[in-house]
Amino acid sequence: MTAIVRYEFGDQPMPVVQPPWGANMAYRRAAFTRYGGFDPRFGPMANTLMRGEDTLFGRRVLAAGERLLYVPDAIVHHPVERARLRKRYFQDFYFQYGRMEVRMCPVPPTAVRWFGIPRYLLRPLLVDAMRWVTACTTRRRFFYRLECALMLGKIAEAWSPLLLAENTEAAHEPGGRDGGHPAQGSLRTLISLLGL
Repeated sequence: MTAIVRYEFGDQPMPVVQPPWGANMAYRRAAFTRYGGFDPRFGPMANTLMRGEDTLFGRRVLAAGERLLYVPDAIVHHPVERARLRKRYFQDFYFQYGRMEVRMCPVPPTAVRWFGIPRYLLRPLLVDAMRWVTACTTRRRFFYRLECALMLGKIAEAWSPLLLAENTEAAHEPGGRDGGHPAQGSLRTLISLLGL
């Protein structure tokens, strides 16, 4: 994933297989009538940069066999606020993007978990963290820091259904505990180290 998102396929109109997103798309009203609106679990919400409602809608349209077109003459002028040019914004964006990816493609119920975290998410986090601390240039360090934020977002989202289930069960047990999963504090520590 790159920090600056581009949706560009050249100078000629053409059908696309990758759904467009955000300000880079336009649909006829009939598409919303036929395929439903945006999924409310995704998209801008209070205090989060979670996105993906546009991608999910585009996937539904494409999966139904509709044709989407890339039209390079349809130019979009999208002003960018100053806050979106700061490193903190990109870190938050990557974290929320990781959460979105897990919401779109949930963790298989058969996935092996260590301390409640899907094992297959731990290795990439550790590799990126090692690359982050050993990178020789500021640019590479920031790139791997973003990759860590992405993986921590995936881990946080993969963990949340598990935590909700455990906390619901604990609330119904006599003398139920309030603390959540024992490793929850460790994840919060990792996230705070990134400043997320």
